[in-house]
Amino acid sequence: MQLILPVTVFCGWFAGRLCQTNTFGPHELKRREVLSSFLPEGARVRCVRGLLWITRDGDADDILLHAGGSLVCERRDRLVIEALEDAVVEFTARVI
Repeated sequence: MQLILPVTVFCGWFAGRLCQTNTFGPHELKRREVLSSFLPEGARVRCVRGLLWITRDGDADDILLHAGGSLVCERRDRLVIEALEDAVVEFTARVI
């Protein structure tokens, strides 16, 4: 099953508000479940539990993220995240 995060979850990042930090999640993913979304520059993806396989558009290298690990987007990225085992993922970003 694929889960695509709604644009409304991330629209605050582009709304021109004062800078603050927002956390979205945690999202529970079952083994082999996939989610895909565009994330703004500086957004952080954190694996709370489990093991995640992350692919970024335009990047030849994939990323394995273990529990406790995180990834910061260096540019506006489209990420495809697959749970290699039951996992929990959390997103954090600054609202501008």
